[in-house]
Order: sequence, then structure tokens, then C-alpha cells
Amino acid sequence: MPYLLSLALLVVSYIPSFPAAPRTMFRVLGKLDYAFASLIQGRDLDSGELLPGCERGSGVSGTAKVRIKSIVERTRVVVVEAMSTGDFEQEDPEEDEESEAEMDQDMEDVDAAADFEIETARVYDRTLVELGDTLGGPSIGIPD
Repeated sequence: MPYLLSLALLVVSYIPSFPAAPRTMFRVLGKLDYAFASLIQGRDLDSGELLPGCERGSGVSGTAKVRIKSIVERTRVVVVEAMSTGDFEQEDPEEDEESEAEMDQDMEDVDAAADFEIETARVYDRTLVELGDTLGGPSIGIPD
């Protein structure tokens, strides 16, 4: 978890430093979203398999959930700011190391959205859904 949190912090700190490359940025953020959401749930989101170390539920502590939520909120703001500039870096799909099938799928996802605004709204969407109200938790004994 600490490495994933560090990686997410690095990504959010680098986004404003470079011209926006939407396809690449959304792909990286999608993978981080998938990883965080799976860890919070304790199961792989796609296959439903139990993750190692999550036999008794989520392997994510309350402190880590607060850190994740902070990173998610910060990233969403930074992505909106980066996408609002409107000047995008030209991306050469031949430079990617991914297979053509994966790249085609990613492009279909972005094309299906028809606009980067929709993709911007989906940044860390699954992680936010998994976090849900878990941060609210039970009352700590302070009267209302």
C-alpha cells in the first residue's frame, strides 16, 4: 500500500508539469483506480478473486483510506485543471509498449466517451464508490 500511495502522489505531482496527454493520463489513472478499488474491496474487481492478505476483508486501514481519499480529491482537481488548458500533447500510439488490442480497447473507451470531459469525471470513480461511506464510520462518542 505505501508504494501504491507514493506512486499515486508522484503521478498527481507530474500531471501539471507536462502538457496534457489525455489518452496516456487516463490510462495510468484508470490502472491506479483499479488497484485502489480492488484493495479497498479486498477482491479483484474484474475476476472477483480474493486478494492475498485480504482473507478477513479489506487490507486497507482507516488511515490509508483517508490518504487515498485525499489523493483522489487532489488528482481530480489537477486533472480538471490540466484538461481545461486545452493544449494537448500529440501522442504517438506506436511508441506505446502495449499490444494493439489493448490500445484499440483504450481508444474505443475514449472514443465512446466522445469527449474528454466524461473521462475527466470518471477519474478515480471506482475508488470513490468503494470508499463510499466507510470514512464516515460510527460515532466516536461525541454527542451531536
